[in-house]
Amino acid sequence: MINTSIVILFCLVSIIVCFFSLMWSWIILAIPFVYLISQAFLAKLIYRWKIIPELSEEANRLFKKYGHYYAMPFAGRDFSKASSSVGITGMIISIIGLFFHFWWGILLGLLSLGIGNYLGRFYNPSMFLELLSDSEKHAHEEIIFFIRNKRG
Repeated sequence: MINTSIVILFCLVSIIVCFFSLMWSWIILAIPFVYLISQAFLAKLIYRWKIIPELSEEANRLFKKYGHYYAMPFAGRDFSKASSSVGITGMIISIIGLFFHFWWGILLGLLSLGIGNYLGRFYNPSMFLELLSDSEKHAHEEIIFFIRNKRG
């Protein structure tokens, strides 16, 4: 929760600053982006998951890909909300930038929205279950069932 609050604070400051300087607005917005991207790389480096014999092949693949989420679902949701907030803020800044004839803002806004959405799904794949195939949905349910049974 603190993570999302700090990122939203950066987003609000970035929106306010964009009325005075678009360049500084994008620089301020880049700070939470760099933080969120670095955390994604760290999550991939730190969490190495072994194959769990009780899970199917598809569930093991999904667990290996999103193991950080299954290990810390609340942190995953928090980081996902923060990533989505940064992406949406980038689009808001790009729209405001159009009034100041900053046409490059369209590209930056689309890029920020794309990266924000990618990071949002990376941190919390369960928010995007409708985008998963039926086999991935079944694998997700299998992993959740396995974790709940392990916890007792």
